[in-house]
Amino acid sequence: MTSIQTNIGATQALQALRGVNATMAATQNQVSSGLRIEVAADNAAYWAISTSMRSDNLAISTVTDALGLGAALVDVAYSGMSSTIDVLNEVKAKLVAAKEDGIDKAKIQSELEQLKQQALGIATSASFNGVNWLSTGESDLTFLPSIPISFPAAITRSALGGMEVGMLNLDVIGLSLFNIGGGGLLQADVRGIGGIAGLRSVNGATGFGLRGRESYTFAPVTLSASDTITFDITVDAGSHSSGATYSVVVDKALVDSRLGTTDGVVGNRAQMADILNQAMLNAGVTGVSIGPEAGNRLVFTSLETSGSLDADIDISNLVSSLPGSAAGGLENAPFLDISGGYASLNMSDGSSFFQLHRDVAFSFDLTVMGGIPKTITIDRAMVDAVLGTSDGIVNAGPDFAAVLNHALSGTGITATGSGIGVDLTLDQTVFPTAGHRSQFQITNVTDNIGPTPDFDLLDIDITATGHSIDDYLYGVETMLGKAIDAAAALGAFSRRIELQGAFTRALHSTIDKGVGRLVDADMNEASTRLRALETQQQLSLQALQIANTNPQQLLQLFS
Repeated sequence: MTSIQTNIGATQALQALRGVNATMAATQNQVSSGLRIEVAADNAAYWAISTSMRSDNLAISTVTDALGLGAALVDVAYSGMSSTIDVLNEVKAKLVAAKEDGIDKAKIQSELEQLKQQALGIATSASFNGVNWLSTGESDLTFLPSIPISFPAAITRSALGGMEVGMLNLDVIGLSLFNIGGGGLLQADVRGIGGIAGLRSVNGATGFGLRGRESYTFAPVTLSASDTITFDITVDAGSHSSGATYSVVVDKALVDSRLGTTDGVVGNRAQMADILNQAMLNAGVTGVSIGPEAGNRLVFTSLETSGSLDADIDISNLVSSLPGSAAGGLENAPFLDISGGYASLNMSDGSSFFQLHRDVAFSFDLTVMGGIPKTITIDRAMVDAVLGTSDGIVNAGPDFAAVLNHALSGTGITATGSGIGVDLTLDQTVFPTAGHRSQFQITNVTDNIGPTPDFDLLDIDITATGHSIDDYLYGVETMLGKAIDAAAALGAFSRRIELQGAFTRALHSTIDKGVGRLVDADMNEASTRLRALETQQQLSLQALQIANTNPQQLLQLFS
C-alpha cells in the first residue's frame, strides 16, 4: 500500500542508514585510536583490567628508573673500592720494601704519604648525586648495628587488589673507608675483645673436684708390747651413700714388723704412713691411700674406688693406751678435712668489662665428664638479650656469669660471678659423682675477628716509634681483606640489580603486550570492516533516495 502520510520505505531506509552510520563511527574511532576498548562503556571488565595494569606498568617504569639510580650508586662505590684495593696493595709493597736493610725509610714514607692521600681522595670523591657510601659522617660505626639502604625493585598486586613495593636491601655499614666517628675499613678497629674477662686464661684447662681427704700433723710415738691404737675409718660417705666403715688396729708387733725393729718406735711420718697402710690392709680397707704431706703431716686420701658417688674420709672413735692417748698425731683434730667436691674453674684477667661489637662473637668447646665436646657460641644478640642492653657491653663478674649461664643451659655447668671474676662449677644435681672424677674442660677459646689493627691508614709512619713495620703490615693486610670483602659484596649486589632491572624491563614489555591483547583493535579487521560499512552507507543512501521518490511521483498525478 502506498501512503502520502507515512513513507514506510523511507523510514526503513533511514533506520538502516542510522545503524550503518553508528557502526561506521565506532569502527572509524577504532581505526583512529587503535583501541577496541577505549572507554568503560565499550567493555567495563576489560577496561577496568587494562586501566589498572597501565597504572601498575607506570609504577614498574618508575621502579626501573630507581634501579638505574641504585646501579649508579653501586657502580660508583665499587669503582672507589676497587681503586682503594690497588692503593692498599701499593702500601703493602712499600712496607715490605721498608724492611730491607739499608733502605731510606724517609723516602718510602714520602711515597706512603701520597698513597694515604690518594686513599682519602678516593673515599671523599666516590659520590653520586650527593650520596657517598665510602666516606660517612655517622657515629662510631663499630657501635651501629647496620646502615640499611633500600631500592624499589618490584611491584606486586595480590588477588584482592592490594599492592606492595618489593625492595632490594643493602647494608652499607661495611663499605665506609673513612668515617668521622671512626670504625671505617681504613681506620683503627676497636672490636678486639682481649682476654674475654678471663675466659682465655682457662683455655685448655680442666676443672677437677678435690679428692676427699683428712690430714694430721705427725708426732713420734713409742709403743710397748701392751700398747694399742685403734680407730674407725669411714670411706666415701656423703649425701649419696653411708660409705663403708672399718676398724683399724696398730700395735707394737705391727710397728716392729713393718720397720724391722724391736723397740716399737715410730720416729717419722714416712714410717707412720707405712705402718698405717699395713694396718688398713689388715682391716680390709680398700680405696684409701696414706702418705706424707708438706708441713710434717700425714694425709688420708680417698682413691674413689668404693663405688660410691661420694668421696670422703672420716676417722673417728680413736682409742690409744699411750699416755695422753697419743696416736702419732691422730688424736688431734685434723689439720685439713675435705669432703670430695665438684669440679670448678675460676676466670679473671683483671679487666672490668669487654664489649661485643656488631658481627663479633666468641666460642669455646666444653667437655663435661669425658663426654662429647660441645661448642658454645656467644654473640652480640645473646648478650643484649640476656642483659637487656643494646651496646654489647659485658661487665666482668655477675653480668658475664648471667650470659654464660644462658649459653651453658643444659650442659650441667653453672656460672657464679663475684667482683670481676667468674666461677664455673659442675652442677652436682646433673652430675652427682664427686671428687677427682668430677671434671670438665674448656678448649678452643676463639673469636671471629682475631687481632685487629689499632691504627688508621692515615697514621702509618715508618719513621716514628710506636708501631713496627710488621704491625703496619698486619694491619694493612687486615684492611685489604675487608676492602676485598666489601668489593665482593658490591659486585654481588650490582649483579642483583642488573638481573632485577632486566626482569622489570621484560615485565613492563609483557604487561604492555597483555593490555594490548585486551583492548587494542585489529587494524586489518577494522579497516576492512570500515570499507564494507562505507559501501553499506552508500547503499542505504540510495535506498532512502528511492523510497523518497515514490510519494513524489504519486503527488504529481494530482497536480
